[in-house]
Amino acid sequence: MYKIHLSETITSENVKYFGEMMAICAMKGFMKYTAGPDFDKLYKGLIADIMRPNKPKHTFSDGYDFAQTAIAFLCEHYGKRLNDELRTDKRGKVITVKRDCLRTVSRVISRYLTNNYRSVCIDEVSAPELAVAFDWEQTDDDYTTVDRIIRILGLTDRQRDALICRMNGMSYPEAARMLSMGTTTVFDLIAKIRKIYLSVFSEPIWRTRRIEQ
Repeated sequence: MYKIHLSETITSENVKYFGEMMAICAMKGFMKYTAGPDFDKLYKGLIADIMRPNKPKHTFSDGYDFAQTAIAFLCEHYGKRLNDELRTDKRGKVITVKRDCLRTVSRVISRYLTNNYRSVCIDEVSAPELAVAFDWEQTDDDYTTVDRIIRILGLTDRQRDALICRMNGMSYPEAARMLSMGTTTVFDLIAKIRKIYLSVFSEPIWRTRRIEQ
């Protein structure tokens, strides 16, 4: 089931299968960096949707959104094969249909994870906790505390650059383009920063809250 024939032409008959396999590959690439019940639930939901019985009333999980993204991408490349070359990037690396599809799905996953990490259920946050979590006396232009924390963490230049991009609201793909890195590299740098932070400071309130689905 999980084999992909790169030499097989993309058609309307196999595009759904190819898209589902691309989604699985993309999610597996994130799983070694993103551990947690929410992401595991997405992955298991995708597998359950792929293995679903042929019933018209089947309810698809949120994980299948990634498969639909891959399917929509591959629909634009009917008649091509997954290993066909589309273009070359700035570094001269060949971008195939498969690689471009995985990048597209990875961007969607990255955006989902970013929104997920930044979200918190307002019903679970009480007023006293808000008073502790935020310093309302600090102005928007005062980054003294942030600069002090970054110095304490002892980040490398690459980690610091990736963190600054993320603090400025860039997505992982946007930060990767800005720093001339791969999206996975930026994701790995941020993951290492989180581990360093948690080894020095306690878990922030907004990260300990489970997000209501």
